[in-house]
Amino acid sequence: MTHILGGRFSMTSSGELHVRDVRDSDAYIEFRCTGTSDVTAKQKISEAAKLEIHGKIKQFII
Repeated sequence: MTHILGGRFSMTSSGELHVRDVRDSDAYIEFRCTGTSDVTAKQKISEAAKLEIHGKIKQFII
């Protein structure tokens, strides 16, 4: 498993994945979440999820 946080990928304070500058090739990445128990130190890994990319946004201003 490769950890990719940093660069275009970050995690929000609520635990959601945030991907900046989404690329078509991102649709081929399997994303998973990993949680570790503070009590037992056991890790649990989620099922894989993939992005569905629909069209392109040229510019988005808030």
